[in-house]
Amino acid sequence: MNSVDAAGCYAYNGTTSRNERCAMGATLSRTEMTLFDKLETMEQLWDDLCRHAAEVPSPLWHRDVLDTREQRLAAGTADFLEWETAKEKIRDAMRCRSRFSRQPHRT
Repeated sequence: MNSVDAAGCYAYNGTTSRNERCAMGATLSRTEMTLFDKLETMEQLWDDLCRHAAEVPSPLWHRDVLDTREQRLAAGTADFLEWETAKEKIRDAMRCRSRFSRQPHRT
Protein backbone atom coordinates (compact mmCIF):
# COMPACT_ATOMS: atom_id res chain seq x y z
CA MET A 1 0.00 0.00 0.00
CA ASN A 2 1.27 3.47 -0.84
CA SER A 3 1.57 6.07 1.88
CA VAL A 4 2.07 9.81 1.93
CA ASP A 5 4.00 11.65 4.62
CA ALA A 6 3.15 15.08 6.05
CA ALA A 7 5.15 16.78 3.30
CA GLY A 8 3.23 14.92 0.62
CA CYS A 9 6.10 12.58 -0.29
CA TYR A 10 5.14 9.16 -1.56
CA ALA A 11 6.48 5.94 -0.15
CA TYR A 12 5.66 3.22 -2.65
CA ASN A 13 5.83 0.30 -0.25
CA GLY A 14 8.65 2.29 1.36
CA THR A 15 11.24 1.17 -1.18
CA THR A 16 11.43 3.48 -4.17
CA SER A 17 14.03 5.98 -5.19
CA ARG A 18 11.20 8.45 -5.82
CA ASN A 19 10.59 8.52 -2.07
CA GLU A 20 14.29 9.18 -1.51
CA ARG A 21 14.24 12.03 -4.04
CA CYS A 22 11.20 13.51 -2.35
CA ALA A 23 12.87 13.27 1.05
CA MET A 24 15.80 15.23 -0.38
CA GLY A 25 13.44 17.95 -1.61
CA ALA A 26 13.66 16.98 -5.28
CA THR A 27 10.60 17.40 -7.46
CA LEU A 28 9.29 15.59 -10.50
CA SER A 29 8.34 17.48 -13.62
CA ARG A 30 4.97 16.74 -15.14
CA THR A 31 6.69 14.81 -17.90
CA GLU A 32 8.39 12.55 -15.34
CA MET A 33 5.16 11.83 -13.48
CA THR A 34 3.10 8.78 -14.32
CA LEU A 35 -0.65 9.09 -14.77
CA PHE A 36 -1.03 7.61 -11.30
CA ASP A 37 1.35 10.23 -9.86
CA LYS A 38 -0.65 13.03 -11.49
CA LEU A 39 -3.98 11.72 -10.25
CA GLU A 40 -2.63 11.21 -6.74
CA THR A 41 -1.19 14.73 -6.74
CA MET A 42 -4.50 16.20 -7.87
CA GLU A 43 -6.32 14.23 -5.19
CA GLN A 44 -3.93 15.51 -2.51
CA LEU A 45 -4.34 19.09 -3.70
CA TRP A 46 -8.13 18.76 -3.70
CA ASP A 47 -8.11 17.20 -0.21
CA ASP A 48 -5.92 20.04 1.07
CA LEU A 49 -8.17 22.67 -0.50
CA CYS A 50 -11.21 21.02 1.08
CA ARG A 51 -9.57 21.07 4.52
CA HIS A 52 -9.04 24.81 4.10
CA ALA A 53 -12.22 25.64 2.18
CA ALA A 54 -13.09 28.58 4.42
CA GLU A 55 -9.79 30.21 3.47
CA VAL A 56 -10.46 29.97 -0.28
CA PRO A 57 -12.43 33.02 -1.36
CA SER A 58 -15.12 32.59 -3.94
CA PRO A 59 -14.67 34.92 -6.92
CA LEU A 60 -17.27 37.68 -7.18
CA TRP A 61 -18.43 36.43 -10.56
CA HIS A 62 -19.67 33.22 -8.90
CA ARG A 63 -22.32 35.27 -7.07
CA ASP A 64 -23.40 36.82 -10.39
CA VAL A 65 -23.75 33.40 -12.02
CA LEU A 66 -25.75 32.02 -9.09
CA ASP A 67 -28.02 35.10 -9.02
CA THR A 68 -28.71 34.75 -12.76
CA ARG A 69 -29.51 31.07 -12.37
CA GLU A 70 -31.86 31.75 -9.44
CA GLN A 71 -33.65 34.42 -11.48
CA ARG A 72 -34.09 32.04 -14.42
CA LEU A 73 -35.34 29.32 -12.09
CA ALA A 74 -37.87 31.69 -10.47
CA ALA A 75 -39.03 32.93 -13.89
CA GLY A 76 -39.44 29.37 -15.16
CA THR A 77 -36.93 29.88 -17.96
CA ALA A 78 -34.18 27.63 -16.61
CA ASP A 79 -33.17 24.70 -18.82
CA PHE A 80 -32.16 21.36 -17.37
CA LEU A 81 -30.37 18.35 -18.80
CA GLU A 82 -30.35 14.76 -17.64
CA TRP A 83 -27.03 14.06 -15.94
CA GLU A 84 -25.93 11.51 -18.56
CA THR A 85 -26.66 14.03 -21.34
CA ALA A 86 -24.75 16.76 -19.50
CA LYS A 87 -21.72 14.49 -19.01
CA GLU A 88 -21.71 13.59 -22.71
CA LYS A 89 -21.84 17.28 -23.70
CA ILE A 90 -18.89 17.98 -21.39
CA ARG A 91 -16.93 15.07 -22.86
CA ASP A 92 -17.66 16.27 -26.40
CA ALA A 93 -16.51 19.78 -25.53
CA MET A 94 -13.31 18.44 -23.96
CA ARG A 95 -12.56 16.24 -27.00
CA CYS A 96 -13.02 19.25 -29.26
CA ARG A 97 -10.83 21.43 -27.03
CA SER A 98 -8.18 18.71 -26.86
CA ARG A 99 -8.04 18.38 -30.66
CA PHE A 100 -7.91 22.17 -31.04
CA SER A 101 -5.08 22.56 -28.52
CA ARG A 102 -2.91 20.13 -30.50
CA GLN A 103 -3.16 22.21 -33.67
CA PRO A 104 -0.04 24.21 -34.55
CA HIS A 105 -0.36 27.88 -33.75
CA ARG A 106 -0.39 30.29 -36.64
CA THR A 107 1.65 33.46 -36.36
